[in-house]
Order: sequence, then C-alpha cells, then structure tokens
Amino acid sequence: MTLELIEAARLLGFDPATGWPGTFAHDGLAKLQSWHKGVERKDWNLEAANWRKLMELALASGAMAHTTKTERIQAPQVRRIVNPGLGSHDWNERGFAGAQVESRSFLGGTLVTGYTQPARYNDVTRHHITAPAYAAWLTAQSIEPSPHITAWFKAQGLACPALAVTPAAPVARTKAKPRTWWDVSSAYIVEVMQAGQYATCKELYRALEEKAGPNAPFEKGTGSNRGSLFVREIGKPLSVKTMQNRWQELQELARK
Repeated sequence: MTLELIEAARLLGFDPATGWPGTFAHDGLAKLQSWHKGVERKDWNLEAANWRKLMELALASGAMAHTTKTERIQAPQVRRIVNPGLGSHDWNERGFAGAQVESRSFLGGTLVTGYTQPARYNDVTRHHITAPAYAAWLTAQSIEPSPHITAWFKAQGLACPALAVTPAAPVARTKAKPRTWWDVSSAYIVEVMQAGQYATCKELYRALEEKAGPNAPFEKGTGSNRGSLFVREIGKPLSVKTMQNRWQELQELARK
C-alpha cells in the first residue's frame, strides 16, 4: 500500500484496503490532479473547481472517453431561523414540514427558534473515466499527471504518458490583468448554489455570509466593509448589487 494510495483514499473517501479503483468520477480526478504537498485547502478547492469545469467541457465535447451513471445522493441539510415561524407561508412553501426543530423556554412556554431541513436527495449523473482514457486526454493536452494520478496509472499497468518537449517561444513581457471577484470565487459560488436551493440572489448572499471563513474565498466584512462579503484574495468587498449583476449567469452555470 503506497503513500499515494493512502492520501488519495483520504482525499476522496474510499477504502485504501481495496486498492486503486478501476475508474474515477471526473470530480475525483480533478481533486487528485490539483492536489500537491503544502497546498492550502482554499487554494486546492479553487484549483480543483477549475479542473472540474475544464474536464466537464472535455466530457461534453466528446474529447474524453467515459461512461455515465446516475447516482442518488443526499443534499446538504439547511438550518434556518424561524421567521415568522411554524405554520407560516415560508415554512410550508419551502417544504420544511417534519424538520428538526430547535426551541427554548419563553414566558413559561416554548418558543421555536430554528429548524433544520429534512433530508433531501438528488439524482446526479457522474462521469466515470478509466486510466487509459484520462492518460490519452492528458497527452493530447500536453499536461503532466500529478503524483497521485501517476501512482494510479502505474497500479493500472499503464505507463505515464510521455510529453513532447518543444523549445519555448520567447514570451513578451505583459502586465498581468488583475483578478476579479468573479475569477476568484465564481466556481465556489456555483458549488454552493448546486448544493442548496436559493430563489433570489439575496438568499444566496446570506448563505455565503454564513459559510464565510477559511474554507471559502470570503470573509465577513468588518469596519467600513461591515455587511458585505470580503474577497480575501483580491482584498476587496463584494456587495449584493455587484453579485446581482451576474445573477443570471450564475444560475445558468449552476444548472449545468
């Protein structure tokens, strides 16, 4: 049992005692391709999301051989504060009947203060890719496999693809274009939208505020930025209005 196998099992949640799987879903390959020693989790999540989008384009265009399988998975449960409370239009329309209720004592009685959404399940189509198919795609793109992917190839009896080395053309020195909030956080926002149910941009913005922290590209704004999300990498706040301007585009990406 190699160290790469143990690490891959930890990252993807499979049992290393069973050995390397014969196939991986595209999102699993994206995580293994982007992982490397010393990477911070927030940077890894962002890079893995970019890899996943790239592979989705390759799968949709037929550039990468694969098989598909529909799996039923549980959606993340959502915790909400009761407003205006049980029996309200909000409660019934969102389908929270049967939810796990939180309460506290109030004026000699019981006051419901919050609830957690009952378990819901979604049908998800996963694309399964073999080692030869992924190796062929990497070779066609002149991309070198990561150490974990290399170990998987070897376990499947596959030699690592040899990349043609060509002299690098002179590169003109150009000033790099500053990254925007969209570059830094759009992939993460789409992931949050796909995991939950948000009818408006304001609902999504509130959810992002709740998730702000070390595992997200955002922090909660303080001082003059209070009430806004603060995009850590670019050092700028992100307002609801700014995100609203790209709301339609975010919805289209989340439906893919």
